Amino acid sequence: MRRFADLHLNIKKEEDVEDVLSFLTKLGYGMVGLVSDLNGKKVEDWKRIGESLGIDVVSRINLQPASTGELLRMLRKLRRRFEVIAVICTSKHIARLAARDRRVDLLVFPTRNLNFFDNSEAQLASKSNACLELNIKHIIETPRRFLPKVLFELKRVVKIAKKYEVPIITCSGATCIYEVKAPKDLASIPYILGLTEEEALQTVLLNPKAIVEKNRIKLSKNFVGVGVYVLEREEDVKKFNCE
Repeated sequence: MRRFADLHLNIKKEEDVEDVLSFLTKLGYGMVGLVSDLNGKKVEDWKRIGESLGIDVVSRINLQPASTGELLRMLRKLRRRFEVIAVICTSKHIARLAARDRRVDLLVFPTRNLNFFDNSEAQLASKSNACLELNIKHIIETPRRFLPKVLFELKRVVKIAKKYEVPIITCSGATCIYEVKAPKDLASIPYILGLTEEEALQTVLLNPKAIVEKNRIKLSKNFVGVGVYVLEREEDVKKFNCE
């Protein structure tokens, strides 16, 4: 059985987390990203709950800076505290900086700001290994009269991302159990936006997992710098593929 991943759940009620995680395992998920506050106080508790249920909980923070300077300060402070860092791109300047900064994992564009993602943005993201997030909640909450325009813009965005080989992940953005989506429901969105069936499935399979695995290596005590690791045991050699 394939184990899918949804890296964007922002559960509002703390007491609902266990029920949501339990439900996600039944839907076939093996990995979920839970949005934390800046302190990350509940992350370890969430990870313990996930471990007991057989689901891998990933710590995630959503940054929505008011300026590029604020974004840089946030990245310096938070990069080593969270496994996934997403930036909500609310201006062109913030989008450009987020796309070229290697400390940013995910670029998130509210539907009104989809025009910020263009060829230049995609080129920067491709070089920095940043990924593009498609948030289903954003689409669902779009007023009906604006939906055709939003879908047209999303098709353009997906086409550009594919052209420059920017990885795409699809997330539910769920805030409660009623907003959780089945994996193939998530994958159907990038499919209708222009990806092949296999490419669409990878947005909830390999692409999100690749982000987490890469960052867990960088956050481990073995990591020294790009391409440099301290290998102490035989398991480390296998983990870092250095045999």
